Amino acid sequence: MTDDEKFAAFKDQAINKNEQAYGKEVREQYGEDIVNASNEKFRKMSQAQVAQLTALQQKILDELKPLVGTTDFNTPEAKHLFKLHKQFLQLTWPSEQYSPKAHRGLAAMYVSDPRFSKYYEDGTGKKGAAETLNAIIRHYTR
Repeated sequence: MTDDEKFAAFKDQAINKNEQAYGKEVREQYGEDIVNASNEKFRKMSQAQVAQLTALQQKILDELKPLVGTTDFNTPEAKHLFKLHKQFLQLTWPSEQYSPKAHRGLAAMYVSDPRFSKYYEDGTGKKGAAETLNAIIRHYTR
């Protein structure tokens, strides 16, 4: 198997894992076409783009951690976290999909679905991480 074939298999595995974990809910929220387009966008990413995406995911968790529990979202740190999260969505969603409303919808899923909440709690090591991220996103998308 070539390196390109291995990388394609890695991306397919990541898509399948995400589909198994969250596919039903995300498809209900955004529809088949949007989810399929997002998956295709990921499939077409280069190794450098996937590395950037992975680093961005970790940066979001790292910057969320000290903000968990805050209620003051008018800080440079909260605004930067929002921008990082928006950047993540713009890298993964079809370009026509992003809107403040769609961003808020996803953030609402972070708190309404325990699996999403667990991702942010596990990633930051702090309870309430999803709630804080949701509140920051709502603050900057009003």
